[in-house]
Amino acid sequence: MKRKFLVLLCAISVIFSGCSIVEEYGRGTLENKEIKKSDEMSPILEDEDDMAETDVDETNEDTGAEVDDSSDVKSKETAKAEVETPKKDETATNESKEDKKSEVQPKKEIEEKKSEDSKSDDKSEVENKKSEDKKADKKSDEKNNENKDTNKAADKNADKKESVDIVSSKNDDPPAEPVKNEEPVKKESGDYSSLSNEKAGWWFNPKKAGGNGKSTIPEKTANLLNKYNGIWQAKTDEKVMYLTFDEGYEYNNNTAKILDTLKAKGVKAAFFVTGAYVKSNLDLVNRMANEGHLVCNHSVNHLNQVEAIKNPKKLEDDIAGLQTLYKEKTGNNLASFLRPPEGVYSERTLKFINDMGYRPVFWSFAYKDWLRDNQPDKKFAIEKITGQFHPGSVLLLHAVSDTNAEILGEIIDQAVNMGYRFGSLYEL
Repeated sequence: MKRKFLVLLCAISVIFSGCSIVEEYGRGTLENKEIKKSDEMSPILEDEDDMAETDVDETNEDTGAEVDDSSDVKSKETAKAEVETPKKDETATNESKEDKKSEVQPKKEIEEKKSEDSKSDDKSEVENKKSEDKKADKKSDEKNNENKDTNKAADKNADKKESVDIVSSKNDDPPAEPVKNEEPVKKESGDYSSLSNEKAGWWFNPKKAGGNGKSTIPEKTANLLNKYNGIWQAKTDEKVMYLTFDEGYEYNNNTAKILDTLKAKGVKAAFFVTGAYVKSNLDLVNRMANEGHLVCNHSVNHLNQVEAIKNPKKLEDDIAGLQTLYKEKTGNNLASFLRPPEGVYSERTLKFINDMGYRPVFWSFAYKDWLRDNQPDKKFAIEKITGQFHPGSVLLLHAVSDTNAEILGEIIDQAVNMGYRFGSLYEL
């Protein structure tokens, strides 16, 4: 009996155990289905508590079974697991949101970067345009400078050409203002017999070539010139020289060439003319005066004055006659300077020249340039003339010299480069 009872208990135990297994199996299957269902729904669920409540209600409705205490415990554990599972799903959902956000963020960054790149491109384009404008301006300035340099070079070449290739001045050039000379005033003739008429030819000791100092003359001669207001060299240390030409007759159109050079260089000179020259070359004489040069007395007939003074009337006519002729031909007066023909003089002739209203003019430089068929070499002439430049020098050149006409421009240029200027005899 006892044995049967044990067998019955075992059977009952087995039955209850089987029911529990079946219940657990069924529950697990339903749970799996609910989990799967919740996984499919999780993307649209937003609240964690709603998700947990929904899962619990659906589980109870599907089973429709009454559960014991242990089943309640297990049901609570299962519900807890189900709640935890949606949490994982929510995490996945949040991760998905983060992924979407992370996807949106790079897009925003890309758009911002594109915007910045666009702004940078615009800025770069503006800067490039400014740079191009600056380059264009610079190029324009350079072109203007090139044009200026070209104009300067052209002016320089024109000046150079003017100094080298001297051409006759045009007739339509406006005339320069002539020098206004007062008519020489003759003093009353006195007794000249008391004065020595001893003949003297002009002589001076030239300045040493390349050295310092000036030309010199004997003291007796210097005293005589001072007494009769004569000129031969300025008493000055200033670098100034006085350019004079003797014009007895015209040769080879040299005077026109000389005047062209003087005009081109802006230098004024004194021209000592004879009566024959005024009659034969009135156009050149007028040009001398009109271009601001001094036209001075070299007598009508170029007489030896020491011989002519033996007949004072003869010498008077030879001197005063040129003033009369010149005024008749030009309407102007000669400058009040006279150069004794051949450089011959005496105390008597110097006094007579003064009484005729003139100052006698000699020179502190001259060289052998008056022989037409025996002209000095150009190089020699330039070295000779420039080597004896000195302050206050009165230079005598003959206009019949081809050499003088050709080298005059270079002579003037060298004088200016050495610091000299050319003055007027009226300064002395």
